[in-house]
Amino acid sequence: MRHVMILMLLALPARLSAQGTPGTHISIDVLVGPVTRHGDTISVQYVLRSQPQSVEPLFHYTVDAPAPVVAMTHPDPKEDWATFTEYRGRSIAEWTVLGDEMQPGDTSPPLGFRAIGLPTIVTYWVRGYTPPPPLGAADTLPVVAPSDPLTENSVPGKTVGVEPFPSDLTPPALLRRIQGLLGESCSLGWVASGTCPSLAALLQQASTALGVDDIATAIARLDAFVAELESGHQTGSGAVNAAAYWLLRINAEFIRERLEALSPGLTEWAPGIDYKVGDEVRFQGLDYRCRQAHRSQVGWEPPNVYALWARINTGGQWAPQVLYEAGDQVLFEGIRYRAIQGHQSQPGWEPPVTPALWARVDEPGGLLDR
Repeated sequence: MRHVMILMLLALPARLSAQGTPGTHISIDVLVGPVTRHGDTISVQYVLRSQPQSVEPLFHYTVDAPAPVVAMTHPDPKEDWATFTEYRGRSIAEWTVLGDEMQPGDTSPPLGFRAIGLPTIVTYWVRGYTPPPPLGAADTLPVVAPSDPLTENSVPGKTVGVEPFPSDLTPPALLRRIQGLLGESCSLGWVASGTCPSLAALLQQASTALGVDDIATAIARLDAFVAELESGHQTGSGAVNAAAYWLLRINAEFIRERLEALSPGLTEWAPGIDYKVGDEVRFQGLDYRCRQAHRSQVGWEPPNVYALWARINTGGQWAPQVLYEAGDQVLFEGIRYRAIQGHQSQPGWEPPVTPALWARVDEPGGLLDR
């Protein structure tokens, strides 16, 4: 049985090719996802597609694993694959084809692992079969090659993996970390150049709000960030590939949870209370911020008096009674819109029917054309 080893890259899809070295005459696409989080544990899955122009069968797919692997979850069952979590003392997630060779044009089953930490960008290696050198008269067993087959007989790339939790888990530090991951994703081409500035701006707005202890706004900016990731990934425009989508979404959701833990729970609106500008309340499960100081009374419940209350924390979705500023982005029925002018939304002013207020970001004049 031929022993093979493959490391994987998380570009979506990412084409790898090399010529001249046995074991590296391969061209593949690596598809990432889903990536899920359960408590402290991250599960990552990949699918490999060997391109028809590949010269060799695919044998090894190896992913660097800074966070020690808890389990190799896929393929399931593993009858045609061998999996490994260590290579020469190095923590990895590795899949080796055992049964039928993965020929050019073939697609792998889902390949997955689970580790404790947060998603990050790691190196992968992919290899074909590299025959061992012939034994000489002076050779004794076992033979240890002087070179490292992983790095010298493989095609490397970048993909999504898992790293241990950073020592600093404060929201400001985590925001700086995700800003770095966004920058690297943009450099790798995982996020389209026209989309990178708007995503970066949302993270900066969250960071700025956190700097003045405005946790609600920081959460709202993160929600808008995730909504734009969702839109860029699902529209088929290529604005956000799967690698960037899963990487950035899981990290943003983790930061949001940390922020929510810092945010005191909102009190329920009640009549007979002196509210001042900026006070935040909850009413019938929705969150509101006071716009004018007043003493509340029956009939002045938040959804009934736009002049006194504005909706907040809408998760990036368009909603009535929200104070939108020019440039804000929302999702409405799965389509992303950008506010053309500031206004407080209301029923009947939904984005598709108010072109004076909203522009689709995938149409001329929208965000993707800037």
